[in-house]
Amino acid sequence: MNRIIKYIAVAVVCLATMPVWAQETDVDTPIPVADKWERWGPTSRTGFGFQLKMGYSIGGYSPLPIPREIRQIQKFSPQGGISVGVEGYKMFNRRWGLKIGVTLANQGFSTRAEVKNYYTKIVLDGEEQKGWFTGINETSINNWTLTIPVMATLRMSPRWHVSMGPYLQMFLSKNFDAKVHGFPEAERAEDAYLRVDHGDGSGPTQDKNIFGPEKEATTSLGKDMVFCTAGVELLFDWKITKHIGAFGKLDWGFTSIFPGDYDTVRFKMFPIFGTIGGAYCF
Repeated sequence: MNRIIKYIAVAVVCLATMPVWAQETDVDTPIPVADKWERWGPTSRTGFGFQLKMGYSIGGYSPLPIPREIRQIQKFSPQGGISVGVEGYKMFNRRWGLKIGVTLANQGFSTRAEVKNYYTKIVLDGEEQKGWFTGINETSINNWTLTIPVMATLRMSPRWHVSMGPYLQMFLSKNFDAKVHGFPEAERAEDAYLRVDHGDGSGPTQDKNIFGPEKEATTSLGKDMVFCTAGVELLFDWKITKHIGAFGKLDWGFTSIFPGDYDTVRFKMFPIFGTIGGAYCF
């Protein structure tokens, strides 16, 4: 019985290594290094090529660093969505080139955080109020974006590319909804509250508007978001075959999703999203 198991193991190893032999040899002759670069390289002799990509994006909009008003992040739930795009590139030599792309993506997430003296705008009993809130803040965001990166690309090996460069991202839809409410009784006995800003410069010292466990107020800040942001994209491409590939990328925003003089959210929020997916190479 042991002998049969050994024979089966040897056969499995031989079958598993046959594709490797087939890729590395051609009539028992090793493939020259130059031929490998051409085999995995651009399909056009001019160095031009295109890639159609589809992936899945997750991430969020984050202040950096986390402000002291946010005392505890109790929940962060990425609600990523589909990402589709096309990229064109030109290789100037074997290793270096230029890549330009256009990507349509859905970006979404939700958070729940405990905050203290968190300046915000809410609608309470049909009346809009601004002030400093202490309690629970929940945020839900879902946007469609169009991103245009321009990147230098380095071919590290016949099958691996790394690209990096600036991007411009436009918001095709802007949804930023928030809700504030009191502490659940099971979590904390004390009350949440809002100190209304009367515009006299006195800060969070006004009388408290108490929020019990069942009291809540909402706000929508999507209309206040900027039209576009800018940042940097880091992209890795790997070719599975000459025409099929996989990729992973990180888009890190350098500008806030709200205007610089925006006083409802008094810290900058930067879009940070990662995407993984597949590509078809022309």
